[in-house]
Amino acid sequence: MYKSRLQELCQQRKWRLPEYNTTKVGLDHNPRFSATVTINGLDFHTVDIFRSSKEAQNDAAKLAFDHLSDNPQPKPRNPIPSPSSFPQPCPPSSSSASSFSEMQHLYKNQLQTYAQKRNLLLPVYSCEREGPPHNCRFKCRVTIDGQTYEGQEFLPTLKDAEHAVAKAALMSLLPNGVQEDDSGLFKNLLQELIQKEGFSIPIYSSRMSGEPHIPVFVSSVEIEGETFIGQEARSKKQAELTAAKVAYHTLRERKSSQLPLVMSSRKGQEASQILSSSFQSNPASDQHQQVRRNAPAILSPNTNTKEKKKENNGIVFPENSFLFLYPTAVLSLLSYVSTFFVGTK
Repeated sequence: MYKSRLQELCQQRKWRLPEYNTTKVGLDHNPRFSATVTINGLDFHTVDIFRSSKEAQNDAAKLAFDHLSDNPQPKPRNPIPSPSSFPQPCPPSSSSASSFSEMQHLYKNQLQTYAQKRNLLLPVYSCEREGPPHNCRFKCRVTIDGQTYEGQEFLPTLKDAEHAVAKAALMSLLPNGVQEDDSGLFKNLLQELIQKEGFSIPIYSSRMSGEPHIPVFVSSVEIEGETFIGQEARSKKQAELTAAKVAYHTLRERKSSQLPLVMSSRKGQEASQILSSSFQSNPASDQHQQVRRNAPAILSPNTNTKEKKKENNGIVFPENSFLFLYPTAVLSLLSYVSTFFVGTK
């Protein structure tokens, strides 16, 4: 097996282990496979299409092994850094380039969705290759609903070539080009993105306005406390898709700029709720305080409270005294004592 021999060669030369990428083409009941192996920064692609991924990977390994054996020490594009070397930061890619690359890789999924919606057979891809094994380029054809579409140019990878021909097919099949079905993917893309980030499930809400026979819908999606609003649409489903598209592009923009993905105000709201609840009256606490107000006050001997005077039925008591706390009882006691002394006389 050339995969084992290639791995031994990498270990002898202290390279990273081979990385394989397999592509499936054709129908599910009769699939075909092609493979690419990356060795020390160099890509080697299979020339033919195989019945199994194992055969495809072995053929790619053979191409790589034959080439590397003839060239003992090719200069690597991504050498393994030594412990004493300093890491070099990679410049951040622009958000526009990242967004363009993502959209390029959506076309194949869109074409498959197009076929499924119309109960058609899935697209079948075939590719041709040019150039040497370590630097080959690809151009693909795709057949859908009996029509075959061909890519316009050779591209560095098989995946890019497949997506390019899928885009060409969509531009021909859809009256409005690729834009007709692109929004439908963003709901799934948004779901995948928030799952990777560990966020909660997005919550969609919609509002309808306009005449009953010509309704207009506007939807929003809430993610971790932040709300993203989409454009007006003729249906609730389309409105939700536009909201998902706005949310996805915004989050991707922030991620490429190394900003927090969500500007959530949930924590602030929770803090304000806790703070406000501490100032709200608690019935049980109020009742407890009411009982305490009716009970005798326990005063410290060292209390520095300024004594005030209050008058009750002509008798003045200090505010902190026992007489002030229970004036009625004291008056009754004095009345009883005076009556007793008058009776004894």
